[in-house]
This record gives sequence, C-alpha cells and structure tokens, in this order.
Amino acid sequence: MATSHYPPAYVAGVELITERMARWLAGAGHAVEVVCVEQIDASQHGSVHTSEQDDVVVHRLGLKLAERASTWGCATATIVCATGSRLLEA
Repeated sequence: MATSHYPPAYVAGVELITERMARWLAGAGHAVEVVCVEQIDASQHGSVHTSEQDDVVVHRLGLKLAERASTWGCATATIVCATGSRLLEA
C-alpha cells in the first residue's frame, strides 16, 4: 500500500483509513507492506526506515524536499509509488 503518511507520526483521515485497512488485511492473513513519507527535510534524500507495526511492514521514506516545498503536493504520489515499486522488487 502506498500513502503519503502513516501513523503514529501523522494521524488524520487518510492515514487512519490506510492503517485500518492494512491491519484488517494483515489480520485476514495477507502479507501487508506500507510505503509512506516520514519527513521531507531529511539530511539524506531517499533514506528508508523499515519496521513492523501491528503485523504490517512499514517503509518510512526520508526525503530532502524542504527547499522545494511548492512541488511537494504534486510529487508525493509519484515518489511514494516509485520507491514502493523498488522496495517490493528487492
């Protein structure tokens, strides 16, 4: 699953729906992985922190986009989906 953010760092509508769906799928026996953006002001662009949360593998991306904040909204889905594809291929 790809989303812009994921709990517990970010808690709003899309984040909560994604978390609930991921937990439900994991509870039903599916292997679930989530790719999300943890921060846009990371010291190193493209860093990935992977952890397990409620039987869901979560890949949190660190991106260096703070200086390009005006393009953040447009680029989020593209970045998350492209990085998620690379993580799943590994």
